[in-house]
Amino acid sequence: MRLIKLLCPPLSKIVPIMAWVDQRLDLGSIARAFGLDPVTVKINGHFISRGVDLIASSVTWKSLLSFFSARGVSTGDSDSASLIVEGKLSKVTDFWFSFFKWVTRHSVSRSELYETSSSRKDFNPRPRHSSLTSSTIEEARSTSLPKAYLESQFKDRDKLLFMA
Repeated sequence: MRLIKLLCPPLSKIVPIMAWVDQRLDLGSIARAFGLDPVTVKINGHFISRGVDLIASSVTWKSLLSFFSARGVSTGDSDSASLIVEGKLSKVTDFWFSFFKWVTRHSVSRSELYETSSSRKDFNPRPRHSSLTSSTIEEARSTSLPKAYLESQFKDRDKLLFMA
């Protein structure tokens, strides 16, 4: 059993894995650890052939690490000498990665949110259009009245947006 450290530079993430030296590489689990598409995974810049089950058919950890050490490339012994894992982000991971990146860039603390909303003089937690009832809305949706009539009835174009 050996501890091998894997690094994905775009994510700046190091994942330690325990593997038997005679164990074949499971590229699917490596890809999942980083949220990468398993078909695109490369280790230290080398594409490793794999079967349908995403497990390398003929490459073991021992053979891979001896191949890298013979060439003077990192072998995953420590954080500074970890194996470099590259690949495209999977579509699901790409979405969540982008979403969390956006949230951290645009996040506002809860206290800032409450300060801003409570300090506004026109702050009203109730809906602006409380005069609309559900029957009025259903009536407007069910009839095919001209847009001008609806505009005169509701006097606010924002109310019409949800009916379009």
